[in-house]
Amino acid sequence: MRPISDQLLMLVPALLSLLLLLFFSAPIHVGALSLTPNIAWLATLIIVPLYPATWPRGFAFAIGLLQDALLGTPLGSQALLTLLLTELANRQTRRQVLQPFQVRWLEAAGTLIVLHILLWALCHFVNADAAPLRAFLRAGLVSAAWYPALYFVLTRVLQRLSL
Repeated sequence: MRPISDQLLMLVPALLSLLLLLFFSAPIHVGALSLTPNIAWLATLIIVPLYPATWPRGFAFAIGLLQDALLGTPLGSQALLTLLLTELANRQTRRQVLQPFQVRWLEAAGTLIVLHILLWALCHFVNADAAPLRAFLRAGLVSAAWYPALYFVLTRVLQRLSL
């Protein structure tokens, strides 16, 4: 059994991602372009390969549901995709140990774009007059652009906590 201090440290990545989700729940716009990233997916792509034990499947589903509620997507769509992404990231964990950052970033960008296409398909399935695919692709690119900044911030914070 782990000491309570270790158990509390295991909560830090989840709490950081919830804090970031609340911070980014207010949309950031530059002109007509939204600069709001998909925090649940970014945190999953960053935290699971580094600290898989701190990102359980139940939490991944819950943060996806919270993101559905905050962003107005059909309830359960982002939760399902976040759970799928967690499984994918868990399977890729061993392979990503020695990968350079540029390769991780390219994989993350491709994954985020595919997930946004799947989210568009789910939204379009539920509501025929959902936002166009172009808007979801832009959101995927914006999330991919945020990946380096969040990666370096989260990894530095979590390294200082020595998880």
